[in-house]
Amino acid sequence: MEESQSAVDAGRRMGHISKQGPSVVRWLIVESAWRAEQKSPALEAFYQRVLRRQEKRKKIAIVATARKLLSVRRAIGVCGPLVPRTIPLAGNTKR
Repeated sequence: MEESQSAVDAGRRMGHISKQGPSVVRWLIVESAWRAEQKSPALEAFYQRVLRRQEKRKKIAIVATARKLLSVRRAIGVCGPLVPRTIPLAGNTKR
């Protein structure tokens, strides 16, 4: 999921979303974005901001949300989670 940006427009306006890579992976990422948008208040707010009350922007908004979700996942992979693990792992519980 790559966004192409116009060289003329130095602002935040992005070009079309390319359809490179395996379609199954793109489908899974977008489906994950639909679930995350329903469960996460931050991603829901991001989705609604991109949607701007225009139903015709639904696909644009969910692809932008999917890209945001991938960015968050990458940041967690690089830096680690910001919240320490408070849930004990299976098998590590003491009774």
